[in-house]
Amino acid sequence: MFEYIEFIICYGEGITTEQVKQVTRKAEIVFARQLIAYFAVKYKSGTLAAIGSLIGGKDHATVFHSVETINNYIETDKAKRAKIEYYDALIGKVLSVAKKADDLKDILRPLEMDVSEMTKKIDELRAVLAPLEEEAQNMTAKAFTLTRQISDLKKKIPSEV
Repeated sequence: MFEYIEFIICYGEGITTEQVKQVTRKAEIVFARQLIAYFAVKYKSGTLAAIGSLIGGKDHATVFHSVETINNYIETDKAKRAKIEYYDALIGKVLSVAKKADDLKDILRPLEMDVSEMTKKIDELRAVLAPLEEEAQNMTAKAFTLTRQISDLKKKIPSEV
């Protein structure tokens, strides 16, 4: 989940994921880092410490401060609130789709295993059938030869007998 949040914020803010992890106090990068931390906490992408390590080795207190800062922006800055609400809606939709995709993968995984098992069984049956098909062809050829021999013998026997 974290990767989706990081990608959306970085793309939306026009920065790279590497820039978020750099040690810098540039306002646009700090804001993006705070947004990532805020949404990672909101969407439960890990512990505060784990999230901090993902955004450039920050500690849990920095992540907590980021959440407080974004909450403050929501209350006091209309422009940033609108941006945060936009990101929230977008991240919510993306994570919902990602969850559905994961659910589908969970459903398909056993089916893929079933298909794999069936493929193995089909290969085993082909291995068994190949010699049988060859034997059947040989028997057909022998039957054809015997039929011809019988026909030839019938021609040699006088019809009066």
